[in-house]
Parts: sequence; C-alpha cells; structure tokens
Amino acid sequence: ALATAVYAAAMGVQYSTRDGAVASTMVMVEFLSIAVLVHALLSFSVSMSGRPLPWSRAWEAAFGFAWALAIISTDWIVPDTVVPLDVSLLARPYLQPPATALTVLFLVTYLGLAAFASVRVARGVPDRWDARAFGLSLGIWTVCGGLDIAGTIGLWTPTPLFLMEYGFAALALALLGTDARRYGMLLRRAETSRAEIRESFHVSIEKAPVAVLVHGGGRVLYTNPECRRILGYESVEELVDTSILDLVHPEERDLVAGRVRGIVETGVATPHRETKMLRRDGSAVFVDSFSVPIVFAGVPAVLAMAQDVTEQRNLVARTMEMDRVIAVGTLAAGVAHEINNPLTFFYLRLDALDRWLGRLPEDLRERWCFVPENTS
Repeated sequence: ALATAVYAAAMGVQYSTRDGAVASTMVMVEFLSIAVLVHALLSFSVSMSGRPLPWSRAWEAAFGFAWALAIISTDWIVPDTVVPLDVSLLARPYLQPPATALTVLFLVTYLGLAAFASVRVARGVPDRWDARAFGLSLGIWTVCGGLDIAGTIGLWTPTPLFLMEYGFAALALALLGTDARRYGMLLRRAETSRAEIRESFHVSIEKAPVAVLVHGGGRVLYTNPECRRILGYESVEELVDTSILDLVHPEERDLVAGRVRGIVETGVATPHRETKMLRRDGSAVFVDSFSVPIVFAGVPAVLAMAQDVTEQRNLVARTMEMDRVIAVGTLAAGVAHEINNPLTFFYLRLDALDRWLGRLPEDLRERWCFVPENTS
C-alpha cells in the first residue's frame, strides 16, 4: 500500500513539474516503488497460494537490491535527460526520461513477475472470488503497464487507456487490503494454533515414558526427564552441550559414531538397536533405541528415542541361567537313569546267582565260591 501511494504521488509530481531533474528523480522513485510493490505481491502470492516460489528468497532479495542499486547510482535505467511526451487528457506534455534497453528490460522483468504473481493468486485460491478478482485486476494492470512501456519507448501514442492502469491499480489495492486483513486474521489464528500445538507437543515429550535426546554436531541439544532419569542426571543443563559419545560406553563408541555419520550423510533413520550407555556414576545401562534426522532450532540434528531395557536384559540373563541349571539337572537325571539301569540288571542277576548257589552242595560251594566269615 505504501509503495502504491508513493508511486501515485511521484506520478502526480512528474505530470505537474516542468523541471527535468525533478521529473527524472520522480521516475526513479516510480521505478523503485514498482520494484517494492512487485516483491510484496510475490510474497502475498505465496501466502494466498500456499506454495513457495520456484526460487530462493535470498536470490530474490539480491536480484531486487541489484536493480535498486542500478536505478539509484547510474543513469542506465533512468537517464538524466528528459523528453516531452504528449497525452491526450493532459493540457500540455509531461516530461519523461527516454527509455534505454535496460529501462525496457527492468519494466518487462517486473511486469512479468507481477503477471506471475497474479496467476498464482488467481489459481491458488479458486474458491475465493475476491482472490480471483484480485488476480484478474492485477493481470489487467500488468497489461496496462505493458502499454505504458510501449508508449514510453514511442511504439504508440498514449491515449486515455494509458491512464486506466491507475484505476485497475486502485481496484487491486482495495482487494489486496481486504484479503490482507483476512489473511492477517487467519495468520494470527494459525500462529496461535501453532503455538498451542508446540506447547502441547513439548508437554507430551516432557511427560513421555520413553527417553528423548536431540543432538547435533556431536553435542547434546535437548533431553527430556525420562532420558535424564535413565542416565542419572538431575537437570537438562547438565547434559546440554555434552559430547554425545561421552554418554556411550567405550565399547560401543565407534559403532555409535558410525551410525550418527550414516544418519547425517544419508538422512535415513536407523532401526531399533540395543546400545550400552554410561550413567553419570559410571555404571552401564542398556537401552533399546532408534534415531531419525530432524531440524531442531533451524539446524540439522538427530532425534534419538530410547527405552531402558537393563531390567529386561537382567531378567533374560537370569532366565537363561535357570534354563542352564535345569538343563544340567535334566542331564544328570538322564545320566543317573542310564547308569542305574545296568546296575539294577547286575543286582538282579547277582541275586539270582546267589539263590542258585545256595542250592549247591556244601563242598561245591566251598570250591566255587568265596564265603566271607561272619556274614549275616
């Protein structure tokens, strides 16, 4: 809105002045206003369509700054000399700097960007009549601007149609103001909603029954209470900016460092894996963890989620020990059974032999058997 007001004021001064230097300065102000307005329209088209521009905003800023610098510091776009230009609705000619190749390039470039913005707005919100009307009026304003360029470089004689662009500019500005207010309300509601979502998400992470640790550049950036409980720390300040490898048992530091490099280089999450960590008191704790790449506070980071499995691991170890004891007992029972079977056989055979020998005559028994004395 400010750029359009400045543009209209500069045009009014240009139409009324007879000083060539003032006219040239006003044209310079008009061109700068056009650049500011078109860049604002591009940003507005992003908000209305919900889609980013096909180029980076840094490149766009550098592009606009280069044009502005050329307009202010050189006469390549706005020459110092002026020529009279007749318009049928004006009583006398008004002063206009002659167009150069760079003048035409600047105007064509920015009118093309304005047309691009109008198409994005008109197509971005097809169910909003005011958005489509804004895009249409902006498009017509772009066409009239093209006719303005043609009149400036002498391709045609300006007519009352030459002044129609200001009417369409006023219509576009009115619709822009209406949509800007609505968009501002929606933006404030969205910001409030996002703030509530962020707060709810933060509370959920803080109360989660699993450990959450965010690290980037090899340093700890955030931990939730469950993570600090598992590792034996009292506050988040004790862990923030700590080397992530200092929390890993020395036996697994090389492995964990390789996994972190893999996540950073490939951007692929790691599957669940049991990791041996170090508590604050130097004791070991086993966790089942997985990691995913994220952006935390605007920088690439890694989110690790883990669950303490030390008790489960000890339970499994005790269960395995009991299984081994049971297996040894079963083996011993089997071995005893296998030994007892032949012993029983020999005992029975000896008992039968003893009964058979008992039926022999006394002299044969003394000859064949050794009978200990004092036997009962």
